[in-house]
Amino acid sequence: MPSDEEKKPRIISDEGWKQEARREKEKLREQEKPPAAAAASPGAAQEKTDREPAAPPGDAPEELGPPSFLGLIQSLRLQILFHLGFLCEPGAKDTEVDLEFAQYHIDLLDILQEKTRGNLSAQEDTFLGRILHEVRMAYVQVAAGPPPAGPAESQPPAS
Repeated sequence: MPSDEEKKPRIISDEGWKQEARREKEKLREQEKPPAAAAASPGAAQEKTDREPAAPPGDAPEELGPPSFLGLIQSLRLQILFHLGFLCEPGAKDTEVDLEFAQYHIDLLDILQEKTRGNLSAQEDTFLGRILHEVRMAYVQVAAGPPPAGPAESQPPAS
């Protein structure tokens, strides 16, 4: 029969992981140093060549401003115009019309207008009303006739 000491659970602690984690953190800090600080350190030229090349200046993403209610409305508007065939993906020759998806996004704008009534600034309220009118007229235009010929030839109704 095992003794009391043998019955006690033994705790095995691996202290080496702490040192390993510390070394990894230091390595990451070295990699995240700004270019000026990295240039001063020895071997900076070698580090730079090991990394992936930077994107050409023309491929830099557009800088986004802070999120706003007007930005949300504009984003939904662009999605609606895309699904109505007024916009297409870069490089695409033809547009696709998806009336169901366009109607869904118009309904989202309508819900936003209903749920925010009385809580918007005059500018936001006017903008939302104007955009809703614009996309509804565009929807009627597309649903009533043949799809737009393409993004260059078709323009959404002016609001």
